[in-house]
Amino acid sequence: MQLIVTAVGANPTDMIEELSRAVKESRCSVEEARMTDMAGDLAACFMVEGNWNHVARLETSLEALASRFNWKLRTHRVEETPQEQPDLIPYSVDVYAADQPGVLNEVVSFFSLRGIRIHDVAASRYDAPYSDSPLFTAHLIVKVPAAVRVISLRDEFLDFCDHANLDAIMEPIKR
Repeated sequence: MQLIVTAVGANPTDMIEELSRAVKESRCSVEEARMTDMAGDLAACFMVEGNWNHVARLETSLEALASRFNWKLRTHRVEETPQEQPDLIPYSVDVYAADQPGVLNEVVSFFSLRGIRIHDVAASRYDAPYSDSPLFTAHLIVKVPAAVRVISLRDEFLDFCDHANLDAIMEPIKR
């Protein structure tokens, strides 16, 4: 059985240590994890796996930790792991632009409206060197069905980026 856990709270280092200890003590395994310090708080999302009683033990210990440390915590049981479609090709998409409202939504919508599965998104805003102008960057992993003509998709995406004043790269992931 798999359990997805999202958590937000203060003291990032302590929180990572407490969460990982709870997983270890419940005899579950971390399948995947993303944790980052955001403005001094930790935002964590991870998936653990274990048999049903170990997952139940973890849920109970996470509730106690959330109460004790005043964390916002949510869990979601994944009963059945969906099988990955074998005909999906992973592509890396990197987008750079002057920061403006809605950039991430526009990029995500481009792929979503074409039935392209978005597997991973990491985005941030930072100040440009020398000018301190606010810039936006996003890195996406998308999974393109083998039936989609990638050359046409890439051309459409680059045209979209030209119209939206975005600089972007879309290329297959090399292993």
